[in-house]
Amino acid sequence: RGSSSPAARGAPPACPDRRVILIIGDGAAQLTIQEMGSMLRDGQAPVILLLNNDGYTVERAIHGAAQRYNDIASWNWTQIPSALNAAQQAACWRVTQASQLAEVLDRLVRPDRGAVVGG
Repeated sequence: RGSSSPAARGAPPACPDRRVILIIGDGAAQLTIQEMGSMLRDGQAPVILLLNNDGYTVERAIHGAAQRYNDIASWNWTQIPSALNAAQQAACWRVTQASQLAEVLDRLVRPDRGAVVGG
C-alpha cells in the first residue's frame, strides 16, 4: 500500500520531459500523501487523480466489508496542498460525476502547476 506516491516523486527526475499522472486510492494516499509537498516544492507538476471510496476496497473484498479496520477517516483532499503550504503550486477540484471529470481533465493542460482531482 502506498508505494505509488514515492514512485511518482521519483519519476520526474528520471523522465523530465514527461508529466506524471498518479492514480491513487484514498487509503494508500493517507499513508504517503506528504510526498506531494516535496513534489510541489521541487517544481514538479503531478496530476493526482484520487479515488475516494472511504477505505480499503480490495481489503474489504478479501476480508469482508464489515471489518472496521478497512474504514478510514474522511479527508478533504482538495485542501492537502494548503496543508502542505503549497496551495499556489497546485489546482484542486472535487469531482463526483463523470461529466465533472471530463471538464476538469480539459483544464489539466497547464504543465507548470500540479493538480489534485479527488472525490
